[in-house]
Amino acid sequence: MVPLHQAASEQELYDRLPGVLTQLCRNPSVYFEMTGGSKVYHVTLTHDLFYKKGAPVFEEMRRLIGRFYDRYGKSQSGPVLMLTDRIARLPGINDMLAAIKNCNIIALPPGSGALGIIRSMRRLFEQQAGNSAPFLTSRPLPAEGPISPAEPKRRPEVQKQPSHILYHNLAYPITEKPLIIGLQRVADGSGIRIQGQIAGVSRKHCAVQLQGNKVVLNDYSTYGTFVDENPVNGTMILLLGQTVRVGTPGENLKLIACLDKETDET
Repeated sequence: MVPLHQAASEQELYDRLPGVLTQLCRNPSVYFEMTGGSKVYHVTLTHDLFYKKGAPVFEEMRRLIGRFYDRYGKSQSGPVLMLTDRIARLPGINDMLAAIKNCNIIALPPGSGALGIIRSMRRLFEQQAGNSAPFLTSRPLPAEGPISPAEPKRRPEVQKQPSHILYHNLAYPITEKPLIIGLQRVADGSGIRIQGQIAGVSRKHCAVQLQGNKVVLNDYSTYGTFVDENPVNGTMILLLGQTVRVGTPGENLKLIACLDKETDET
């Protein structure tokens, strides 16, 4: 077993677990490998294993929700359950909760929990002096556009695709010229030289470049390149917020976007 009493191992497992859950939504098993100290540990994680371990917890959730709705539910359409995107990816949870009569399950977009908290806080802060405290009975769903007339104007989303790739706190611009990623040092300094966890990293591992209006990754490696823990088969279009991993346990690079100064608001 990986020594999870070490902070680095715990952090790596936390960072990579969402990607594993995403793969288990598409495949019956996932090969998982990580380093602990000087050793490399690996295991095959299966959909059935996650389901077996989580089933007692899911069943208790189902029982408590069903009991609560039987006592207090008034709608004939059944309860509506809103699951965070990570919870919704746990193998078996949707099937277990669907056993509740007339249950409607909604998988929320990433970040919905944080957005809901912000909206609830605004409702609390908008109360007038001397009024009683507001009583919140529900959390609003994330919505497009303004939340209320009193909400401050949002910064416009001017970029829908990545403009830079972040590695070791440095942002490298993505242009039409291939940005080479690997162990070799690029003569003109335009590439990203991987350092740190270099096991499984090739000299010319992969390259990222702008092709038309798309950001494309080309894989040249021996042992593979992974985007959000999904293996790249030759080429892949990259999206804002995705993580590229090279090597095992490897090094991570983040797809980010930088706003132009003229779009900033004061």
